[in-house]
Amino acid sequence: MSRLIKRILNDSRDLEFTLDFTDYNTRFGLNGADITDIIFVVKKKKGDADNSLLIKKQSLGEISFVGQDIVIATVQWPSDEYGGFEARKKYLAAIYPLFSGDTEADENTEDEFEIEILDDTLKEN
Repeated sequence: MSRLIKRILNDSRDLEFTLDFTDYNTRFGLNGADITDIIFVVKKKKGDADNSLLIKKQSLGEISFVGQDIVIATVQWPSDEYGGFEARKKYLAAIYPLFSGDTEADENTEDEFEIEILDDTLKEN
């Protein structure tokens, strides 16, 4: 896992991701116009499919995106959605597209991250 996102516990700023579908367009003829949903998931560790701590979906208005081959996806993560998260811990996160005609999100996009939750030292001091 090459990318680490550091996030302060109870931070309410949106997360922004750049998704490159240039290869998808070349190989499969798919791009941002073919996306019917985007799913963002955070879990304690890989393989915790049933124990996700946070799930966000574009279809529920929790993710917005713009673009075709290069897609900018913005994920809402309000400060009241940190139940189950602990400071000074790392979690596995991933963002997956669901393309029209598919029944499941494409988990082969390799858009996985580690999210480290940090203490809010200003609140603790």
